[in-house]
Amino acid sequence: MPQLGFAQKLGISLESVNYCLETLIDVEHIMAINFNKNPNKLVYLYLFKSPGLDEKVNLTVGFFSRKYKEYKFSNEEIESIQSNLKNLQNMSGASR
Repeated sequence: MPQLGFAQKLGISLESVNYCLETLIDVEHIMAINFNKNPNKLVYLYLFKSPGLDEKVNLTVGFFSRKYKEYKFSNEEIESIQSNLKNLQNMSGASR
């Protein structure tokens, strides 16, 4: 299933799916295989690594959930900071 399919099925943004998949690859819960001869360079196959597959699936689901919450929190924090900066700019412009 492509990343867009994951995003649509889970009801989250494509960017957040990408963020979570990258972290799963970093901790070696999954590996991504790009099909080099495929003209569509965006096609990857994500595979769970073998030993303890059931345990890794459960750990991966929990990890994905935590990373998604971390991603959402970070974005909310950025939006809050941007909003505060905009308010400060508006206040300094109004006082002139």
